[in-house]
Amino acid sequence: MTIAAFIPKRHKDLTEAYDQLLRYRDAQERPPLLLCCDLDRMLASAHSAGLRRL
Repeated sequence: MTIAAFIPKRHKDLTEAYDQLLRYRDAQERPPLLLCCDLDRMLASAHSAGLRRL
C-alpha cells in the first residue's frame, strides 16, 4: 500500500497541511492513505472504496 505523508513544522495547523496533501494526491498516484503529523499530533485519512476517514 502506498502512503502519502506530510510533516509540517511543529504546532502548525494539521488541517491546512492535510488540504495541501490533498492538492498533491493526484500527482502521487492517489494513495489510499494520507498522513499528516507534526510529531506531537497525527491526522490520518483513508481514501479507498469501503474505507472511512479515521
